[in-house]
Amino acid sequence: WATQAQLMAAYSLYQSNQYDEAINALDRFIQLNPSNKNTDYAFYLKGLSFYERIVDVSRDQKITKGALNTFTEVIKRFPGTKYARDARLKIDLAKNHLAGKEMEIGRFYMKRSHYLAAINRFKIVLEDYETTIFSEEAIHRLVEIHYKIGLKNEAKKYAKTLGYNYKSSKWYEESYRIFNKDYKRISNIKQKNKKDTLTEKIKSFF
Repeated sequence: WATQAQLMAAYSLYQSNQYDEAINALDRFIQLNPSNKNTDYAFYLKGLSFYERIVDVSRDQKITKGALNTFTEVIKRFPGTKYARDARLKIDLAKNHLAGKEMEIGRFYMKRSHYLAAINRFKIVLEDYETTIFSEEAIHRLVEIHYKIGLKNEAKKYAKTLGYNYKSSKWYEESYRIFNKDYKRISNIKQKNKKDTLTEKIKSFF
């Protein structure tokens, strides 16, 4: 009962939004009861205590990293549990937040022409968060930067990667436009021709 009371006390702290206190209590529970049948839940609750405080990408992402690390531990230690299944979903959101933060910093450096620093940030997205929603833009930004600094072969390499993996993406279209300055004009002509054809079809009904 004493062991169960420790866990319930941690849950009570979590419920009252005292997340740091809950994490400390859960860490004590895990340390003292590593083989307890409820240790998987203790890890999961610790992850939630981080996850509930994930904020927008403009803020420091220390909490997000805490959630990611804890949920990764849940999957690693308790792979077949219901907690592991939910942890996988929450890891995706945490990774998207961390990738978003790297993109924000990369864009900041890029606007100020600190290209090397920007490149490093965009590469982190591709290396550490390649399955997130920011991968496409990260590749495009690498195309853009390398083209600007005169490394056109390197820019083409990234453009090919973008085309191979995300050909229908708007970011591939943006990268294509970098190498084909008339792309927008040609695209507009096609759109105009399409509208003209549609108009002719409509007229044929009358």
